[in-house]
Amino acid sequence: MDEILRRQADIGLAGIYVTNERNLAAEMSVSHSTDCAAFLTLMSSALPRYRAILGPFQWPVWVAIILIYLLAIFPL
Repeated sequence: MDEILRRQADIGLAGIYVTNERNLAAEMSVSHSTDCAAFLTLMSSALPRYRAILGPFQWPVWVAIILIYLLAIFPL
């Protein structure tokens, strides 16, 4: 982009973000497609212990399982 602005290049091809300032500084063609930005973090992908155990079921399922176990104790 700097070389185009300094008139050292006639044409440029790059994967840069189109901003209002860049559109005012240099003439840009209409983009073919738009990409979204990706953000990388150092966050761990491992689940906490309680989520690893309780995670597969929602709370109504856990209530039903507990009730079934408590009610099944008496006939057994």
